[in-house]
This record gives sequence, C-alpha cells and structure tokens, in this order.
Amino acid sequence: MAANALAVVKQALRLTHGEEEFEKLSGYYLADEVAGTTGRWTCWSRPRMGGLGFPAGGQVLGVVRGVGAVVRTGGLHKHTRGPKVPQPPRASGKDRHHYSTYRLLQEGQT
Repeated sequence: MAANALAVVKQALRLTHGEEEFEKLSGYYLADEVAGTTGRWTCWSRPRMGGLGFPAGGQVLGVVRGVGAVVRTGGLHKHTRGPKVPQPPRASGKDRHHYSTYRLLQEGQT
C-alpha cells in the first residue's frame, strides 16, 4: 500500500511541477514524507476525518493534481556531493621513521 501511495505522489509531482523539477527530487525524502503522512492518516477515525471521503473515479486526477500543486518541493531535493579531492602521494618511510607512542613515552621518562 505504501508503494502505491508513493507512486501516486510521484506522479502528482511530475504532473504539477514538471519533469525537470521532478528529477531534482530525492526518492528517499519522498518515501520518508509519504511514510510519515500515511502514518498520521491511519490513526484518524472515520468520524474525525469529517467529509473527507474517497473521490469518485473521474475526480481522482483532480484531487491528485490539487495535492501535488501545494507541495513545496524545495525541502525534497537531492543533495549531491562535490568532487572528491585527490589524496596526496604517500611519502616513503625512508626519511620519516615511525616512532611508537610507547617508545616516545619511555624516552621522555629518562
């Protein structure tokens, strides 16, 4: 059921905000938002939902577009990381010998 809800939300955002904006959206953030929202809806009782019922077949597209139009997509964008910085080449151990902490502590005590 959650996968179906996510598919409906994705299609609504694609229809209302366009393909270019849809490509910027993170699947993780969308799924997290749908999971949080559907969890809140399931704990409502039927009388508490008021007049909110299921729309008839022809009205579904209008409801989906209406919901998609009010979604602020700025907080759902992907965060791409910058390019990796190459590591400097390693220096050989000939000039720089390793001193263990134990040896340094022993030399400091004498």
